[in-house]
Amino acid sequence: MFKSSTAKRLRSLRESLDIVVLAGLAVILLSGWIFIEVADEVVEGEAQKWDRLILQSLSESDETWDPIGPPWFEDFWRDMTAVGSAGITILVTTAVAVYFVLLKKKSVIYLVLGAYAGAGILALALKALFERPRPETLTELARVTSASFPSGHAMVAMVVYLTLGVLLASSESRLKFKLYYILLALTVVFLVGISRVYLGVHYPTDILAGWSLGVVWSVFCWIILYFLREGPGRNC
Repeated sequence: MFKSSTAKRLRSLRESLDIVVLAGLAVILLSGWIFIEVADEVVEGEAQKWDRLILQSLSESDETWDPIGPPWFEDFWRDMTAVGSAGITILVTTAVAVYFVLLKKKSVIYLVLGAYAGAGILALALKALFERPRPETLTELARVTSASFPSGHAMVAMVVYLTLGVLLASSESRLKFKLYYILLALTVVFLVGISRVYLGVHYPTDILAGWSLGVVWSVFCWIILYFLREGPGRNC
């Protein structure tokens, strides 16, 4: 009797899952694996050599941090790093949440706020856990107050802008616009991550870990939203 009941539940679960959810789970597993591998390299110290080598290639001086490129180029990357700052991401998240409040779409509001809050808490918790020091190349180009691994800017930017891109894409029926929104979001996330390395406040592995965790958390939130909106007997 118990086996029969369990089999029915498993069959019902398989029927409720579609290709989108399965693809999401695959992305979570892949991104989670990337984070674990990167974290392992960081803990064992094997990533430090390559991290420092990349940072050194971006500086014009071996003694002090002086990023390559003219002053306007440095200004551009400072602007890019601000796009992933707490102030800007809170502003964007609030604006999107209010928009869906006006549309009375409760489930999407929960997704937006939950995704942002969860990303921030997770990033802070992992920074406290790993306690990786910032690069020795720290300058006044960007202010930092927390540990280095993983990058909070990279993770939160991935969650906020990728979520926004997916929400915009879901409102479009034309494929080219769907792709445009997603690619635009990923471009913003990429620029934010690169800016942290260019400014000398993060190692490349910090950024990679932040991106991978951001994908894990974003996709997890989307799957929860899927079941809230599409699950049997639900209407949110």
